[in-house]
Amino acid sequence: KGRVLDVGCADFREYSQYLMNRSEEYTGIDISMDLLNEAKLKTVEHSEKVKFIKMSANEMSFPDVHFDFIVASNTLAYTNKQKVITDSLRMLKRNGILLCIVNNTI
Repeated sequence: KGRVLDVGCADFREYSQYLMNRSEEYTGIDISMDLLNEAKLKTVEHSEKVKFIKMSANEMSFPDVHFDFIVASNTLAYTNKQKVITDSLRMLKRNGILLCIVNNTI
């Protein structure tokens, strides 16, 4: 429960649905307005606790100590990794969780 930030949410993937259902407030950011519009269509029934913002992961402007859980799935490869992780840690509440998922193909 709590506030969730999905960094690089794209069009609201399956794990995004899982996070939204278990949060009090879900925020997804992405640089693609087309993907965000698709995500909005998938979450119309939950609009009171869901918001999507066009924002670069490299320039996140959320307040300090704001989120309980932050996920960046397959996002770090396309960003300034150090900045995204540093900003995410700044935005996490005490005992918050930062989950970075990176696909590795061999």
